Amino acid sequence: MGEDRAVYFVRHEAGALWWVGLSVDTPLGAGEFHLGLKFANVYRGRLIGSTVLGEWVDTPRGDVPQTGSMDLSLVSTDEMRRLRQTGGFGCSAWRRTDLPARVDAFAEFTEQLGAGSSHGRGLVARAESVVAHGTVVRSLAAEGDDISFTVRLDRPLQDSGTASLTVPDGQSAVNAEQQQTMVCTILGRTRSPRLPGWMQRDGSSVLFLDGRPVNGDASVAPDGSARLRGRELPPGTRVRVCGFLASRPTASGQVDSVVICPVNSIDIVAPVARGSLTGIWASDDGGTYYVRQIGDSVWWLGMSHDQGRTFTNAFSGQITANGTESVIHGESVDVPLGARRDSGPISLHTSDATTLTAEDGNPRRWTKISDRLDQ
Repeated sequence: MGEDRAVYFVRHEAGALWWVGLSVDTPLGAGEFHLGLKFANVYRGRLIGSTVLGEWVDTPRGDVPQTGSMDLSLVSTDEMRRLRQTGGFGCSAWRRTDLPARVDAFAEFTEQLGAGSSHGRGLVARAESVVAHGTVVRSLAAEGDDISFTVRLDRPLQDSGTASLTVPDGQSAVNAEQQQTMVCTILGRTRSPRLPGWMQRDGSSVLFLDGRPVNGDASVAPDGSARLRGRELPPGTRVRVCGFLASRPTASGQVDSVVICPVNSIDIVAPVARGSLTGIWASDDGGTYYVRQIGDSVWWLGMSHDQGRTFTNAFSGQITANGTESVIHGESVDVPLGARRDSGPISLHTSDATTLTAEDGNPRRWTKISDRLDQ
């Protein structure tokens, strides 16, 4: 924990110190649903005795676009202090703490369904977290305090890696991966502030448009159509939706439909090829990557779509030209917000600044969603 109340997830790996620093924005503290909405930084330093010499970069998950160098003193294995910095880094002391308790939002959602709340009535929880890519076919529409829209999927749903897309308790299942359209429901105010709704604020709110919280900014027209943060989702809009998967069974126990409810974030896919990699990216591993390019340097914060529980990683690399494309050679390290603990070098290729591919024996692909914080 930093003296700025932010949480820093630190990894000491092969003579280097890495961290992902995420702001804490609500009274729930480090247990809030979305961390790092005001600032989300990445640090990489080299250990020399009890001193760390390093650099830090703010990523586009937060609102702050700063960067600089920073040297640290390792007072003990449980305490670090800042020696010097450039760029305006706000924290100067850190103490090791137990891993903050992250809200089990899926358990709260399941309990809420069991309690028969109005927006959960008739639904059965299916998977902890899913991400859907597709095109809007029905715009935002109010349903009481909730707001729904419909998406035609253009690829299979991805889950968090910890739950299969099947209905529990022996009920028959719809093959959700082949379901062409899916209703997505944004809750209004949830029974628990730790489960996001559009009426709630900051880290407890639903994220919409470049990862910003809705914070109650919604309006409903007389015909029932709705806007979030002044924006519609007209048919034809390309979106990426993260949330929980639920099903609505019939009286006989068969599945009538599969829905994403509650939605916790909506990204409009609208990148602009500006020659910079800075922005928000989606990967075929289901994660969201907040990339920052500064000259020939590239940094990112990567988080799995279950709020980083499966993996959260930091990357630092350098771009070099290679014919008609650019190659980025760097290192990626998982930090202890997530359960995974991988680390190692990675090489990325790009020819248009809107796609990245990795050819390291485990091919992966990243696609740019937006150019947020492009400088």
